[in-house]
Amino acid sequence: GFGDREVVDLPPPFGRRGVYNFESSEYDLFPALLGVASVTVKVGFENRLATRAFAAMARLSSAYGDRTARVMTALGRLAGKTGHEGGAVVVELTWPDGSIRRASLVGVQRMAALPCALAAAARAAGDRVRPGAATAYELLGHRELLQAMAASGFPVTDA
Repeated sequence: GFGDREVVDLPPPFGRRGVYNFESSEYDLFPALLGVASVTVKVGFENRLATRAFAAMARLSSAYGDRTARVMTALGRLAGKTGHEGGAVVVELTWPDGSIRRASLVGVQRMAALPCALAAAARAAGDRVRPGAATAYELLGHRELLQAMAASGFPVTDA
């Protein structure tokens, strides 16, 4: 993760920003569920220093674990004074016919917890009960999940 930097245009407040590859479940889910030929997921943080620090940390050997943790803790304290915990996720899907579709989602840290809360609320209401473990995407479907996130104030764009 956090390799292959690419500069992309993101929704406000980010604008043009460097983002990095990110290992996520979309690499497995989207080809199986949507029939796409390939998936690329990239992330970046509101704080450019934090984004670059994560990219640098990804290149370090695991031998630097304790030292890296101390440095990242110090950088986290510094970054905490210079912005918010906002982030952006960019997903690019390439279809078998060669067409490409890119979508981005921008939000703050609650962006990571909101799909879980939406899925829990749907299960608690009894309208999405199914056996076993499921992702929010599997439980709600991608359209409903993105619509709910947009209704919660997240700018969801389709580029």
